[in-house]
Amino acid sequence: YVQADSPANTCEPMSIPDIMNAPSYMFEVHFGDGVVVLRNEAYDIERTIPVGDAYAKTNPNGMWGSARARIEGDALVVESKDYPASKWGLAAATQILGGGADVPSSPRKTVVERIATSADGLSLNYDYTVFDPAYMTKEHSARVVLRRAADDAQMTPYDCNKDSARQFSRAPGQSLLTPN
Repeated sequence: YVQADSPANTCEPMSIPDIMNAPSYMFEVHFGDGVVVLRNEAYDIERTIPVGDAYAKTNPNGMWGSARARIEGDALVVESKDYPASKWGLAAATQILGGGADVPSSPRKTVVERIATSADGLSLNYDYTVFDPAYMTKEHSARVVLRRAADDAQMTPYDCNKDSARQFSRAPGQSLLTPN
């Protein structure tokens, strides 16, 4: 892993499921006519997923794979596949537990997401299982708990600045400014 090659330096959006590990950003779930729309404030990620048996691209360029959704008890279950290869992988490099390293992902990556409201209605439980046989020997499962935002809370446009983003790879005390 070479931190200078991380997509965090170029404003490439995080992949699924790691985008859910950005809990300071808002997340919305909307049900429409035969689809569910999942929107993350970070990177303005919007996935439109058909409810039923058929997989479909979740966005026009296929950045977040093909997916299908179903209701299972009190949870929304989303199964996705066909992600493009990415250096993000699990995007562990941007997470505290990642220790500054990451594993890439291949087009063989699959993700199962289970989204359910907590019993008290104040949190959204996001459980996921990710597997990529090209880089992993077993599945990885985790839970992210998102606190409910105020009813009048608004998502803010996400504007990634590449000059700021490249500071991700800056070593402590290292300046990114080039002397004149």
